[in-house]
Amino acid sequence: SSSVKVYHFSFYVMFEALPSQISIETGPVIGCVTGTTIPKLGIVGTPVDHAGVIILHVTGDSIIVGPTTRSCLPAMYKVRELFVSGD
Repeated sequence: SSSVKVYHFSFYVMFEALPSQISIETGPVIGCVTGTTIPKLGIVGTPVDHAGVIILHVTGDSIIVGPTTRSCLPAMYKVRELFVSGD
């Protein structure tokens, strides 16, 4: 069992509310475009896997960022810590 430290912050919109859930992680990935008729962008890598895991813990109208992404954010962003237990 492992534990991942992630950060949570809320955002507000000035128009009609649109339920949004976002998870972001930063790091090296590999991207590719497949298909000729309808091109599709594919991205693989550890950050993609981490974002996929932490999105499961996002509540409505919020963004969850991983520790690497948090360290890249300016201090003006107010965040709170959220600990996610992994299996």
